[in-house]
Amino acid sequence: MANLIASLKNIVQENFQYQSRDIRIGIWGTKGSGKTIFLSMLYDALEASPDEWLVAADPEARQFVKKHRREMDNNRKPGLLPLPNERTDEIPIFSYVLKPQRLNMSTSKIVLEFIDAPGEFYEHIYNANDIIVRKKKKSTSNGNKIFENDYEEVEREYKGIVDYLMSCDGIIFLIDPKASFKDGDSYRSLLIDLFQEFQERSYPNNDFERLEQYMAFCVTKVDDDDNLWHQARDPQKLTLELMGLKMERIQTYCYLEPNKEKRNQPHKNNRCQFFGVSAIGRYQDSDGKWRKAIEYPNQNNHTSPDIQQPDIPTPENLYSSGFDPEDSRTNKSNNPEPNTPKNPPPSEGFGLNSKNSNNLEPQKHQPTIKKGVECQPINVIEPIAWLIGGILNCPPKLPNRK
Repeated sequence: MANLIASLKNIVQENFQYQSRDIRIGIWGTKGSGKTIFLSMLYDALEASPDEWLVAADPEARQFVKKHRREMDNNRKPGLLPLPNERTDEIPIFSYVLKPQRLNMSTSKIVLEFIDAPGEFYEHIYNANDIIVRKKKKSTSNGNKIFENDYEEVEREYKGIVDYLMSCDGIIFLIDPKASFKDGDSYRSLLIDLFQEFQERSYPNNDFERLEQYMAFCVTKVDDDDNLWHQARDPQKLTLELMGLKMERIQTYCYLEPNKEKRNQPHKNNRCQFFGVSAIGRYQDSDGKWRKAIEYPNQNNHTSPDIQQPDIPTPENLYSSGFDPEDSRTNKSNNPEPNTPKNPPPSEGFGLNSKNSNNLEPQKHQPTIKKGVECQPINVIEPIAWLIGGILNCPPKLPNRK
């Protein structure tokens, strides 16, 4: 992480042309892609790295983090993964504010903004155009006054998912390797529709250009089975296979550097990157073997006893979240190994009115995190860090939203 901050500092000093507006990062993910878990663990990871990052949240986001942290705490009981939520008429917007500790960015903020909506909102881009979501004007704080002045977040309004994404400098796409879609949809069709609508809305006068936003494509749940665990060594190949898109097709809509080595260096045409992500991660048993931490009810699959922690590369070795998956520490838990379902139940929970909001006992089909094990998440901060590095190096020109 220290190398990351040093790299970002050099970018700020050498390349970044100051802009008064905030750096805004958004998130996209289908139903079951793990948005709730990723966002909860991201906040936790940032808080666990105070020498490198400080993080604040608006009041609603603080409640979101508090609720899911309490439910997923596996120190003295099995942690509970979020269940799907019931829909409500009101869809709020939450915000985290990130402050790299070793960068002089006192005049602008890095804002991660996420819409607390079910996955269907993200999937149905045309129907979502009729759904207006609003962020009310409220002060943001983490209780410790980490900023010299608490700021008032401006009121924001979005007409659907595309309008929201158009406001972002960088976007995290969460790709679910276990996804199943209705009506013959696939990631390929969903993303092509999204990019086409995104492009048409960004350039309404038929003067089409590639989208300038930075994009991090992240395959989630790579801890879920041993095949994914090893395939995540090549996140580009895994992500493109799951998306059903060739490199050239993405280049139609986005600035994607096809050469992996060149993607290690920020430049204006390098605005897409690929990651294998595990927000929960795995843990080491007393023999140093990496084991699944998540248990699913009524399933008998198990982690191979000889499985080793793969060397899951990040796009740049300098990026480290503070959670080191190569850590040699062992966990002395003697719990039986967790089970892996072929078709795991939903663990999304991203939205309102969670069914288990006040119940800390697992429900019938609710996955749990093994009691007492110390999990090592993988690539939780890295996508954010990569986006920030690119945005600081060459800020995107955002389209006018009407």
